[in-house]
Amino acid sequence: MSGINSVLKGKYEGEPLSAYSSNLYLPYIDHNYPLTTHTISSYTVMDTFNKTQTVCENALFSGSYIVVNKKEYLISLEWKDGGKSLILINDKYYKIFVSSMF
Repeated sequence: MSGINSVLKGKYEGEPLSAYSSNLYLPYIDHNYPLTTHTISSYTVMDTFNKTQTVCENALFSGSYIVVNKKEYLISLEWKDGGKSLILINDKYYKIFVSSMF
């Protein structure tokens, strides 16, 4: 799936997400529109993806490879001002998002 850390469908479709401090934001909507309990009425984690990526480390000298596991989360949002969005975020953004919802 492409569009990691962005809005895939619905309200604000195609907009990227940014992380500043302890919140996620839509940086181009109303000068950093936050994804917090003030703007989101509810959310549902629709799916979790585990991606395995092989990274070559110093292949010219040692020929070693590292396997990296990455998680991505597909989340449905309901905005307080109306509308719904479907976002796809990585593990780092997910931790920030969940902590900002309390």
